[in-house]
Amino acid sequence: MDLSFIIPCDSFSYYNLSGYEYCKEFNRQDLLLKTLQKYKELLNNRSEKIEFIIVSRTIFNLDFLKDLNLDLKLINYVYDDSNGFAPSKAFNLGTLSALAGYICITSPEVIPITNVINQVFNLPKNNYICKCIDQNKDLTNGMVLVDSNFRSNVPSMYFLAFYLKQNILDINGWDEEFMNGFSFEDDDFGNRFIRAGFNFSVRNDIIGLHQYHPRIDFSISDSEQKIKRNREHFFNNNNQNIIKCRKGIDQYAFK
Repeated sequence: MDLSFIIPCDSFSYYNLSGYEYCKEFNRQDLLLKTLQKYKELLNNRSEKIEFIIVSRTIFNLDFLKDLNLDLKLINYVYDDSNGFAPSKAFNLGTLSALAGYICITSPEVIPITNVINQVFNLPKNNYICKCIDQNKDLTNGMVLVDSNFRSNVPSMYFLAFYLKQNILDINGWDEEFMNGFSFEDDDFGNRFIRAGFNFSVRNDIIGLHQYHPRIDFSISDSEQKIKRNREHFFNNNNQNIIKCRKGIDQYAFK
């Protein structure tokens, strides 16, 4: 296997801001399908072996993707998100399952604009953060979410990112303590990555588009308290110069 994509994909709660109607579930399957259709086009007539690992609590089969004829794998897990949620566990399970030593971390809604597959296989295998642009509701391009001039000091903005699997394992993956609150798991990953001494670069020429979707509703479930909890944990890890998180990928390695 030459490359493993790891794509967490769950539904989430949001508000329909146009009508202020509360919707409990937004399903990202349509966005995932559109994204993988594009990757299918980019893989046409290529010889590399690439797998797509979908990690989810809310998708229980991949029948909606079967016509793509891609190398797909579904990993299901259970987690009670009443105290908070982060994709740490999904990334860890996906990384452990990956057959390739080279991993792409991305989201179901991030669709490639440039020929990502051709570009990345023409580069030496290394750690790359790719440029990502947000899409507005009217489907025009919005703000840049990450590039070499914005949010590029650590490799945490993995809208579309490539990592050496061994580097991920060496820092014990993502810290699942952040699943007890909201946010900061990406900042923590990037800071521990830098403390471990691993190199990365930001590629402005490799570009993904973050397709428009309703934003997660952070006004419910005491989100401010949950964000505060994770912020404190993030600062604690930094103050202690933690490199290998305590509750990471190694908890699954021998199970």
